[in-house]
Parts: sequence; structure tokens; C-alpha cells
Amino acid sequence: MGQCYTTILKVKFNDEQGAVKAVQQRLEGFGENLEELSKETGLDYNTIDGILRHYYASWENGHKWSRTTDPEVLSGDFNATYSWESVMMEVFQLMAPFLKDGSTLKIYPDSSYDLLEVRDGVAVQLH
Repeated sequence: MGQCYTTILKVKFNDEQGAVKAVQQRLEGFGENLEELSKETGLDYNTIDGILRHYYASWENGHKWSRTTDPEVLSGDFNATYSWESVMMEVFQLMAPFLKDGSTLKIYPDSSYDLLEVRDGVAVQLH
């Protein structure tokens, strides 16, 4: 059983590579081999694009999403487990020290929504 999600990630980076390293460490901390994971998913986990697609885009549709730049706005619709909502929030919190203030993550699950915003390098949950 799963949940439908719409995500809207609006970010500007202070340190893109720092965000990549923070999330890589999280994955490796769970015992993931990034080379094997890359072969399995087709994503490059050495880039922010690969990292963001892993957490915030549809797996069923080849990690596709809509994307604009300045600020980088990424949005997608997909199904995932009910616990995936907390994973997306945790990853945003890991990246927060490397994002500019005002960067946001909006998650719309089946009901209600979550809104996180970066303030002074910390992800603050506003809703």
C-alpha cells in the first residue's frame, strides 16, 4: 500500500557539493553502495540532480519531474510508501545548511501538506 505525493522543491544552493556529500553520507550510513545503487537506478549520486531525483521524483517513470532554474524549482507526482514523507523531510533538513535562506520543500500527500523553509541554515517546518 502506498501514498500519492506531489512535491515542489524550490532551492538555491550556497554549497551544492556540500549538500551532495551530506546526503551521500546518509546513504552510506545505511549501508548503501553508491556505485551499485547508481547501476540499479541509473542515477549519478555524485551530482545534486541524481540525489534530488532519488528522493523527490517518480521511480516508476524514470525519475522524471518538471524543472526550472533560478531558483531551481523541481516538482513531481509519484507514489511511495507512507514513510517516504519523513524521508523527504529528513533529506531536506540534511541539505539545509548548504541552501540559501528561503529555499522551500512542499509535500502534498493524500491529505494536508508539509511546508519546510530554510532559515539561517536550518529547515523550519511551517506547516
